[in-house]
Amino acid sequence: MQEQIIKPAQTNILPAVDSQTEASVAQGADSSLASPQDFHIPEAQHDPEEADSQQAELQQADPDLFNLDLPELLKRLKKLHSEKAFLKSFDRYYQYKNRFQQLLEQAREQARQKFLKFREEDNEEFHFETSDDIKEVQKLLDKIFQEIQEEKKRREKEMQQNLLKKQDILDEMRKALQELPVQEAKARMTELRKQWKETGPVPPAESEKIWNSYKYWNEQFVRLLEIDREIYEEELRRNLEEKEKILQGLENLLKMPPLKAVQYLPHYRKLWAEAGPVPKEKSQEIFEKFKELLGKIYERRNAEIQKLKELWQKNKEQKEELIRKAREITEAPLETFAQYKERIAQHEELLRLWKLVGRTSPKDAELLWNEFSQQRQALHKKWQELQKKRKEEWQENLRIKQSIIEEARTLLHPDNWKAATSRMVQLMEKWRSVGPVGKEHAETVWNQFREIRDKFYEARKAYYEEIPKVYQRNKEAKLQLIDQINNFSEPNGLNYEKMLEQVKTWRRQFQEIGHVALSEKAELEEKFNQAIQGFLQRHSVDRREAEKVRYRQHILELSASDENGLSKLKAEERTLRAKIERLTAEINQLENNLRFFQFAKNAEDLVKPYEVKLSQAREQLQLQEDKLKTLRLVLKKAESQNHDKRSD
Repeated sequence: MQEQIIKPAQTNILPAVDSQTEASVAQGADSSLASPQDFHIPEAQHDPEEADSQQAELQQADPDLFNLDLPELLKRLKKLHSEKAFLKSFDRYYQYKNRFQQLLEQAREQARQKFLKFREEDNEEFHFETSDDIKEVQKLLDKIFQEIQEEKKRREKEMQQNLLKKQDILDEMRKALQELPVQEAKARMTELRKQWKETGPVPPAESEKIWNSYKYWNEQFVRLLEIDREIYEEELRRNLEEKEKILQGLENLLKMPPLKAVQYLPHYRKLWAEAGPVPKEKSQEIFEKFKELLGKIYERRNAEIQKLKELWQKNKEQKEELIRKAREITEAPLETFAQYKERIAQHEELLRLWKLVGRTSPKDAELLWNEFSQQRQALHKKWQELQKKRKEEWQENLRIKQSIIEEARTLLHPDNWKAATSRMVQLMEKWRSVGPVGKEHAETVWNQFREIRDKFYEARKAYYEEIPKVYQRNKEAKLQLIDQINNFSEPNGLNYEKMLEQVKTWRRQFQEIGHVALSEKAELEEKFNQAIQGFLQRHSVDRREAEKVRYRQHILELSASDENGLSKLKAEERTLRAKIERLTAEINQLENNLRFFQFAKNAEDLVKPYEVKLSQAREQLQLQEDKLKTLRLVLKKAESQNHDKRSD
């Protein structure tokens, strides 16, 4: 007999049959068909050997994949892409993508080594420029990935269409069995079952439901055939012939490579499950033969996988040892660039040995390679971190010195040369304490700082030489202002508010003139206050009113002095209240003393000094209370202005 292999009409892998279901198939019409769950083969995560066989098959499809260089990989990708090979095996695409990632990492590492060998400065940055081949491979992989996604969508759409077709077939089965005579029903059912087998898979969520419906109508068909024994026996003989062809195909699989042969088994299980019952006297025999052939195919598969596993394990152990050595090289202390170059050379030797070791299992290959390449990357990262740390220190030192320069520049025109000199000394000490900034910036920043420092001390020298002259000019200006106040005359007279505004103007002018010699400051301020007092008296303002005017001017200056004016006004309020409380207590004590002395001998002589003190205290109390009223008016206005600012 000519050798025959019945190849699958569909590319998807369908469920397999187990021994219990096969036994039920041989018993007759009621058990001739089984659901997908009865024929289920566990997924790869539950069946490691099945997954291993698929992975091994992928390796056998491209046994030289891990030996391809970048140009060869590009050429192979183009060829397989033109053949649409990746649309038949998605896993194959990921194998090629992983190989590309390995080659990309190798190219990056080689470029890094070349850069380290020829670079001129330690702090020069490494930049990897991708070649045209790398860009073309990446572009082609992206295109293949998009095609895979489209293929997945196409298959999903096809499964939906298959679902509709099978639903139509089931409806036709129902009509044939319920409406046609036996002979016509048999012919129609044969045609519909053929259509069912030729129709592809349906969405997994609908598989069980539609299979059960198909099984039900086939059972009804078998019962219908039993009514006509001759037709029924003819159906059994036809099923027997079909199953014998299946057995012949399984025997031919034994002559194929084990891992290749096992790929056809899901299709043969599907054919077997759909073949229907056979004559009872042949049922057990043919089923035992089916189980025997399945067992032999799996036995050969398992033996082949075991050999591969042993080889993979041996290679895995060798690569783990190389990883261990790479880790020791990476984790050793690293301080100089010479040490870094030496360790890179050691990693290159380990990479050469790595390439000599054979392949491992696909599930280990990427993990091992990633761990191995990570050690080289970790070494490079370790050196980069050292470089980065040093650069960061230089950058921080440069930032500090630039801030010193900027602050020193603000001291060139100070209001207070004593404070500015003290600060310049502190900045020079801070400059000396800051570390290096690198050759690129060292000379520039030092020249900038030295230039500013020299300008500062030159200006300071000129300032102190000019101070006596400035003090004398300020003294003369203040004396001139005092004379102006003493000689001030307004023909039409001044009201209270105008006098207050005039005093305010003079006080501002007196302060704006500037400093005088410390030995003359008190004398000039006394003359200025006397001039103001004389001005008020000349305009019929008594001493008490003059004091009110002076005080009002004082608190207005406090209010406008700076951003803390409100706080100063509140502090002044607390001071006044304390004075008022003290004066009130003093007055009470004096009044008690007067009541005590009025009954004593010579009471008039004893009482007189206390009456004078009491009068002065009451006058002072009234003055402080007037000041408090004036202060509270200004304070209320200041608080209102502060509230408006916050609202804005």
